[in-house]
Amino acid sequence: MRRFELKEGTSSKFWEAKVDGKKLVLAWGRIGTAGQSKTKAFANPAAAQAEHDKLVKEKLGKGYAEIGKGGKPIKAAPAAASTKTAPAAKPSIAKGPSKRDLEQQRARLAKSIAKAGLEPRTKAIDALARWVVRMYTSKASRPLPLGTTRVGGGPDVPPKFAWPMSRGEPMVFAAQVRLEEAAPFDVDGALPKKGLLSFFLDWVPADEVKVFLFTDLSQLERLPVRHIGAIDRKLPDKPCAVKFATELCVPSPSGVHIDALRLDDTEIARYNDHVWMDALPRSKGRFPVTHYLLGHSNANYDESSKRDTECLLRIDTDDAAGLQWGDAQGVHVLIPKKALAKADMKKAWLATDV
Repeated sequence: MRRFELKEGTSSKFWEAKVDGKKLVLAWGRIGTAGQSKTKAFANPAAAQAEHDKLVKEKLGKGYAEIGKGGKPIKAAPAAASTKTAPAAKPSIAKGPSKRDLEQQRARLAKSIAKAGLEPRTKAIDALARWVVRMYTSKASRPLPLGTTRVGGGPDVPPKFAWPMSRGEPMVFAAQVRLEEAAPFDVDGALPKKGLLSFFLDWVPADEVKVFLFTDLSQLERLPVRHIGAIDRKLPDKPCAVKFATELCVPSPSGVHIDALRLDDTEIARYNDHVWMDALPRSKGRFPVTHYLLGHSNANYDESSKRDTECLLRIDTDDAAGLQWGDAQGVHVLIPKKALAKADMKKAWLATDV
């Protein structure tokens, strides 16, 4: 439970709150006593969370301070209202892939299939291949322009934007994508063409994501990185710049797409070693941090491999951006293809790597 305390004059009180599904659990009393407790039931978890957030705001306004591990007060993030708003910067649009580059990638895939001894399946495997928008990150040497693509750091949001919460804690801001910057590399045209996609995650234990598509970029403000009470730390303010590329992605050996090929165990092993692994990008023989938009996912979730599901974003563990996903190497933001076509980001959900 989140704990808040008020020590002022003769007052020495605590107040605690926790959202448990459709219920809001509250406790209060004098510090040093067990106090009282109460559970309120709501129609749905969102209503319980909304009441929780309202009460927390009221307590903070009355002078209560949130208490973290070790009994130390948590310093509140600076108020968003103190941040100046400005129009988003002009997107930095790079040239997308050439027709020759795309053809060369297809040719390399055919060679990998032949190397695996799966030439009779070349047409079927090639049909399963997907173009992804790869995101290569590098440490930003200077502040990144407002409203442009970034991984980590603090988000750029419209005025009066409320930081998303999950289980009573601020969610982790993972990345934002300026869609005009990604568009030249989205050769299938699956993403919305304009706006700013912003991703907030709560991966343990809730596996929850909230994706926002901001289309009015006339006024944005950059919020500071929030303290994440669930992991009792403030994420580092280490935003990374992003360069996009278009790369061919094939499904993982365990996906339902590969099941449809009816490969035997030996063929699946060869597919894994020579097709799927060869398709992964490498740098000096090693696998780099892998962030990408679209394509197949290898998420640990039964529905993630369904043919009507899109991998909207795969975000890797990225030390440069201060992003760590616990035991998982990366997390996947998944969305029904029909919802993506309608830009309905509320239908997105989260799954972790296998």
